[in-house]
Amino acid sequence: MKHWEKVLPLLVSAGLISWLLYQVSPEALLAAAAQLPWKQLALLTIAMVFVLYLWDGLCLQAVYATDEAPLGYWRMLHIRGLSYLLSALHCQLGQAMVIWNVARHQGGSLVTTASRGILLLYHDGVILISAGFIGAWFSTSPRAPSIRVFCGAALVLLLGIAAVVTLSPVSLRHRFQNTRWGNWLGDWTWRHSLRLFLLRIVYYAVLGLYATLALRICGVYKDHATVLSTIPLVLVADSLPSISGLGTRETALYLLLGAEHREVLVAMGLFWSLGLLLVRLAIGLIHLWFSGEMLLPPAVAIGEALDGDCAAEPNVR
Repeated sequence: MKHWEKVLPLLVSAGLISWLLYQVSPEALLAAAAQLPWKQLALLTIAMVFVLYLWDGLCLQAVYATDEAPLGYWRMLHIRGLSYLLSALHCQLGQAMVIWNVARHQGGSLVTTASRGILLLYHDGVILISAGFIGAWFSTSPRAPSIRVFCGAALVLLLGIAAVVTLSPVSLRHRFQNTRWGNWLGDWTWRHSLRLFLLRIVYYAVLGLYATLALRICGVYKDHATVLSTIPLVLVADSLPSISGLGTRETALYLLLGAEHREVLVAMGLFWSLGLLLVRLAIGLIHLWFSGEMLLPPAVAIGEALDGDCAAEPNVR
């Protein structure tokens, strides 16, 4: 991993938080934060993180487990828990940790395992963009037309990728399948995609329910269509380089829902980000305590493997 990539999440989070403090004065933000129902938000955030953690084991099992190299639910849950020590600070490193541990337990290639991670990202993108488009279609928010255009264009692009892969000539498909980036093509079917779509829809429904309840608790809830059109884009923003979504999440809430009570939205977003970070760190530390597995060497190794020439990369044993 290049040096600038290591500090990019910190720079993005710091820059966006600074911009938000310029838009919403620190005094107004502190006053809004003092009025938040902290106990209710804390319980809601802890419950959300634990439910997502338990459900994510099923999602990752559906992506990475194969007939030749099965992975049990508890093993996958342990892998996810360990990854929280890194994803709480840097989501890309957390995903890299999942890839490393899956490849290590399956005795497979890092590149092959990473290619299946791309499948997960693709399904997530289709779900979130589709939800945003549907919400914007029925929303009366002034931002709804722009969201419809953005989500519509993104959805056409994503579906176009699936069409190209599905309708490409057999010879080209076989050639791609024989590479480590494409050998999942022979095992992956529409049934696998349907199962993963259903699992991830439930996953994001939990996040959507959390956001809805948090907005209601904080007294800044909009209509159903507006929330459906914006929260998926907030979750898309979470995937940008940042410290556990810190800065990207608050900026997205501010820009998409901030016609009124912007300081409350920013305060709620900060609580959301810090809650995710702290609870995920706690889960990761519990897994580390009971397993004693080392984390930093695998993270460094996978960064070097994915950044460099992987043509001669050996299998992870």
